[in-house]
Amino acid sequence: MTDAAEVRGMVLAHMISFGSAANVDLLKAADASGADVEFGQLARFDSVDAVELCMELEARLSVAIDLAEFARVRTLDGFAARVASIVQSSEAREADKAPADFGPHMICMQAGDPGRVPLFLIPGADGSSYAFRHVVSCLSDAVPVYGLQMHGIDGKAMPRLDVREIAADCVDSIRSIKPSGPCRILGYSMGGGVGFEVARLLAAANTGQSHVMMLDSDCPRQQPVRQPFLDQMTDSRFWMRLSGLKRLELAMRDRRNRAKLVPLQRLFAENALRGEAIPMNERESALLSFNKIAHMSHVPGRYDGPVTLLRAAQRPPKARNEPEALGWQQFCDRPVRVITVDADHYTILHDPVARVVAGHVDRLMADQLQADGQPA
Repeated sequence: MTDAAEVRGMVLAHMISFGSAANVDLLKAADASGADVEFGQLARFDSVDAVELCMELEARLSVAIDLAEFARVRTLDGFAARVASIVQSSEAREADKAPADFGPHMICMQAGDPGRVPLFLIPGADGSSYAFRHVVSCLSDAVPVYGLQMHGIDGKAMPRLDVREIAADCVDSIRSIKPSGPCRILGYSMGGGVGFEVARLLAAANTGQSHVMMLDSDCPRQQPVRQPFLDQMTDSRFWMRLSGLKRLELAMRDRRNRAKLVPLQRLFAENALRGEAIPMNERESALLSFNKIAHMSHVPGRYDGPVTLLRAAQRPPKARNEPEALGWQQFCDRPVRVITVDADHYTILHDPVARVVAGHVDRLMADQLQADGQPA
């Protein structure tokens, strides 16, 4: 259960990374000593900073945090305790209604009608399907919805460096819920590419054509590393062997990525030796690093099933000349259906746009049921 110390770590990590440089020394000292910090001590911390912090905590903890919480407390520890209390209440409510425990890599986000084909959610590079919570809350109540969680989300399992391995993990989780037949898949960002590979694996197993829905998912760059090199740091291999993990072939593009991943591998391995999870405030950056490299080095195969791209209309200037299907059409035997959503890459998952996205997803699933000869 999330406690105040864990929330405090998240708050400090966010404020040190994204807050004013004038406060970094004070916050780092508080992090090291455990001392409390009054918000009034901070040189620059305004309502915009408070909103950004609340949004970050909401995304990571899957709860709604009212900005008024800042008015109720004066210190960082007080705020952390308030947020932890909110999270614990939410966790208790979820535990009361949770239909089953699927382990760290699957969560039931909506029980739905057991007779309906489930929708499986695949998250972006942060690895957590809780990012879909606003979309799920707007979906038809009849749809069973399961969120897949990537390896490493629990701070114990080593994150994958290969999209095909991530997809294979997803297939294993999916088959624990739906042992046979095609599926409905919705992937956000990098998760769309993982969902595409999941559909290919399911099709290869002769289970029919699964409908892949991608939420603003760019196709990988198709620039595979021709000669992936093994990690040459002896101490890293030593930790890998001791923790029972396989030696990994790291398909990394440059030394900067290599320098970033080796310490993260060691961090996971050292904590595995002690039977501990890596700290919460380090998990997200670790997952992002692993998953981004996995995405960059992946080259998709071909797929002949239905694919829909829900594309954000607001794209960065450098993306103005992108193909409509964001590069996916070259890997699809059927035309990719493209639906444009008036949002950017980040607001597409949040209210009020989440309601629009949910409406599209409900209609796409109903259309697929009719195409399969089943009542919507």
